[in-house]
Amino acid sequence: MTDPTGDRPVESEPAHAAPPPADRGWQARCARLREADGAPALLLLGTVATFLACTNHYFPLQHWLFFTYLRIWGLVALFGLPSLAVGLRLLSWLLPEPPRLGERLLLGFALGVLTFFVTIFVGGVAGLYGPVFFFAAPVVLAAVGARSAVRELRRVRAHLRRFGARLILPGGWLGGLGALTLGFGLVAVYIQVLTPTNVGADAVWYHLAVAEHYAKAGGVRPFVEGWYNGTLPQLASFLYTWAFQAPVSLFEQIALSAHVELLLFIATVPGVAVLVRRLIGARAPFAGALLFAFPGFLLYDSNLIIGADHVLAFWAPPLAIALLRLARKFEVREGLLAGAFTAATLLTKYQGIYFLAPAGVIVTVAAVRLRRWRPWLAWAAAMFVLTSAHWLKNWVFYGDPLYPHLRAILPSHPFVPGAAELMNDVLTPMQFRFLGTPLEKLRDTLLSLVSFAFVPHDWDFHGRRPVFGALFTCSLVALPFLRPKGRLWALVAAIHVGIAIWWVTAHEDRYLQALLPWMVAACAAILHAMWKRGHLSRAAVIVALLVQAVYGDDVYFYRMHAMSGDAPLKGFVDWVALGQIGKYQERFNVWASLQDNTVAGKMSKGGKLLAHQFTEKLGAGVPSVLDGKGWQGGIDYLAQETPADTLRLWRGMGITHVWWDPTQHPRDDDVLAREAVFQHAVAALVPVTEVVAGYRFGAIGSTVPAPAGVPTRLGWFGCGQDKPSGAYLPREFARGGARPAAAIAGPADLSTVSVVLHRDPCPYPSPEIKAWVERNLVATAQMGEVRFFTRRFGY
Repeated sequence: MTDPTGDRPVESEPAHAAPPPADRGWQARCARLREADGAPALLLLGTVATFLACTNHYFPLQHWLFFTYLRIWGLVALFGLPSLAVGLRLLSWLLPEPPRLGERLLLGFALGVLTFFVTIFVGGVAGLYGPVFFFAAPVVLAAVGARSAVRELRRVRAHLRRFGARLILPGGWLGGLGALTLGFGLVAVYIQVLTPTNVGADAVWYHLAVAEHYAKAGGVRPFVEGWYNGTLPQLASFLYTWAFQAPVSLFEQIALSAHVELLLFIATVPGVAVLVRRLIGARAPFAGALLFAFPGFLLYDSNLIIGADHVLAFWAPPLAIALLRLARKFEVREGLLAGAFTAATLLTKYQGIYFLAPAGVIVTVAAVRLRRWRPWLAWAAAMFVLTSAHWLKNWVFYGDPLYPHLRAILPSHPFVPGAAELMNDVLTPMQFRFLGTPLEKLRDTLLSLVSFAFVPHDWDFHGRRPVFGALFTCSLVALPFLRPKGRLWALVAAIHVGIAIWWVTAHEDRYLQALLPWMVAACAAILHAMWKRGHLSRAAVIVALLVQAVYGDDVYFYRMHAMSGDAPLKGFVDWVALGQIGKYQERFNVWASLQDNTVAGKMSKGGKLLAHQFTEKLGAGVPSVLDGKGWQGGIDYLAQETPADTLRLWRGMGITHVWWDPTQHPRDDDVLAREAVFQHAVAALVPVTEVVAGYRFGAIGSTVPAPAGVPTRLGWFGCGQDKPSGAYLPREFARGGARPAAAIAGPADLSTVSVVLHRDPCPYPSPEIKAWVERNLVATAQMGEVRFFTRRFGY
């Protein structure tokens, strides 16, 4: 545009003239603040902080359980993420052609967990245990697998971009129902895991006790007394050993162990879905929800109580997938993979034989059919090498790869005369033994393949009610009509081989938890096939699931937990309520005051504790020796004639301190006789005792009084159906129908007696004998109605 009076260009006016320069004052600053994205966020956070500051005195932040469990989940990540990373690295080497995403993640994580175990085991053999090793081991594994983990993360991201939310969100109302069931079920399980009162008896007795023993000893060391539970397969306990090296309190070490078991259980759920896809050839992302149609796993002692049963079950899906892959593609690398997972089951529990037998059949049949033995040899070699962490350790420590079970052909040690009879009495309770004539055994074994789901075989924790496996057994009737793939038939056959072995070995219901993922996967595949047949079949599936849900919906609320005496849910509520009334520290009490390491604090470094007749010594905080009758092969008090003999035995095992419960449950005459020997030895060898954590405790003296060379002789005063009163040698008293070596008619007859056992309701033979016992002896222990009085020793 030009000026009409000349050629000079003229700037055109805009349609809307710009306002005058904005005011630089407070109004402009407020406008910018309103437009800023961070302003409301900062204000909201500031308000929340003010609220917390004002209410902190009601429930201080430092006492929130949230932060405790946030720390525990952070430590669990040190186990889970490195395991996944290193497992994916090994899988990429083992299988150059990667399987599907789900199978790849499942097989990789399982390989990683096995590698984590091997790392902890090797570190223990090298004596590296401690807080530094706790962090160093997972960091090294994570570094080894970092590249594979990053590559897999990119694949997952690309997969999500391609398929979107369909990979995660349920499809249809059935998928939604499965997702809801799975979500509520996992929350219900986690509530049980949270409370410290949910820890099981076996966990306290040996799963965690073994872990504490190794962690406090600084490495893998033998149980010098030949404690049988300490020589069982220990893959789960080695994972817990890693947890016990964490520089945290006993409560958090136990909670970390519980969360390791929980993580493996959570991984088992998608593992079932991956296995179902392999069986039916279609995605079933929420098939794991069918776990909750087998409510028996929610009962004590089949639930998650920091044991080994669910760790063994974790291996079931990856092993099944590896075996199915091996049967389809019979190659050396596939054989190595299947052999590694077969070994993992055997390293976890001897019940791994449930998997070994069908795996051996599948691999051998494939080798014979294809006339190729190199994959079979690879499978066997992987098992042989990896299981050496169990059998070679036992062979070196005890002279028996399966100590003490090969004692008839190998020089098992320690194994004192008579230990075999005592062991047989306690290892397998009578109600779970395989008894009868050969024909009766065959009949019962065949019946067990069906009856296991209809007849309970367990301790009487929840009454005589079957709550495990019925849906699987009932669904089998439809299998012949569905024309399933051969792999489903193979899985069903493998399950029944496992059930038969369970019945023959030790048919306690909780051991069937190992086969649970296989049962769930087979049941899901059968119901899926029925669902596709038509409306009538779908109605039958719905009815079956509803019946199972209604029948078992109260199992979760059973008030039968053997350790807490109530339902875990009730224990959880009571535990959380402690914080509401200000009892913050009481929430972390595990076993009375044991978490304070009161015993360890009274022992010098390198000391070893004799935990007499203990089954619940968790929290002692030091390496220990157990002397329970029938549970170890190195200590037989009836063979120790004098306290001096007992001292030589104890010193030979490195024992420096003794810890015992002076008040125990009633026992038979054999245990009474052994206790008399122990009480005589303690009186002679432990000059000073005190009460520690509710039990008697003392150090073995440096000098031994002369009377310690006098043989133990007990005086017995009973009545009714008891043995005749009189003086006995302990070995004679332990025998049924024994007669006294000498009568006790007066105080003079007690001159050679070192320990008097008196049943409280029974009268003494005379007032003079009673007065002499009370004047010259000291009450030292009590078993039920039987009180022990022991001769004083001067030092």
